[in-house]
Amino acid sequence: MKFLGNFKNWITTELLETLLTNDGDLTPVYQPEKWRNNPDFDEARIAVEKAGYPNGNHYFCQYTKETECLKNLDIQMPIPLERKEHHWWFIKLNPGQMQPMHFDPHVKLAKNCIRYTMPLLDYQPGHVFVEDNFLLTDYKAGDLFEWDRPDSYHGVVNISMNPRITLQLSVYDSD
Repeated sequence: MKFLGNFKNWITTELLETLLTNDGDLTPVYQPEKWRNNPDFDEARIAVEKAGYPNGNHYFCQYTKETECLKNLDIQMPIPLERKEHHWWFIKLNPGQMQPMHFDPHVKLAKNCIRYTMPLLDYQPGHVFVEDNFLLTDYKAGDLFEWDRPDSYHGVVNISMNPRITLQLSVYDSD
């Protein structure tokens, strides 16, 4: 992960309070419709299934521009997007929530994808983010990171006593 700078001023009080007080769209960890019938994803899907995640009750909180609690907020990205296609989402993991090691299918399908991650809260012990063999710690709210490889395996878990919230941004060329 490459540190690009701190953009804490981008995080408004209204945005942060909205994310902290709403659970957005409760999203299942295991989403077979995103993985089935695509040979490029079979190995990862089978690993998730063998590990037992489809049998558990594992969810996380996700927010997009269509999420009801964000519809009245004017959310602009913290960096110029230079005429590229993009999509963004926020992830909130409440204590005990997680996402097992996975890759995001859209980055394998996108052309020239670049991935960014920005925590909206300071690092706390128990906020765990792993990308390949890299463990991200000691970050500050607003620190923006570019992924070395957008299609890398990554996972996150919150074993702290407080929520963990991040902005996820994918930028790519249109076809």
